[in-house]
Amino acid sequence: MMKFRGYDKVKKVLYNSIGYIDYSNKTCQLAFIDENENCYAEVKRNFNDVILLRSTGKYDYFGTEIFEGYIVSDDEVLYVVEWDKEDAMFALNTSVVSLNFSHIDSNFLEVVGNIYEDQHLLKENENDHN
Repeated sequence: MMKFRGYDKVKKVLYNSIGYIDYSNKTCQLAFIDENENCYAEVKRNFNDVILLRSTGKYDYFGTEIFEGYIVSDDEVLYVVEWDKEDAMFALNTSVVSLNFSHIDSNFLEVVGNIYEDQHLLKENENDHN
């Protein structure tokens, strides 16, 4: 079963769960799940107001599940996890290189943020390499 998280473009918040996806009405419910697995329904949004982030099925060094849109680090480089539509695969991307994520051992990576709430990490990284 595919797992999703959702970024609410209205509130500018990343929710760690999707309560439901209603394709006929083009809506979904964004929710939070706490450490005790309690689900808190937060908001119902139209598809246009949500960005769905798919799970890669991989976990970082600390056991954090890695989703599309996450920023991960191998202690030297920051990568953005993205879906490559052309090759139908998850990729680790920088401004210079794109790596097939299926060939990467995610145990050597750490989730450090996401592209929606932590853009400053990418800008800082870019400045460090100029």
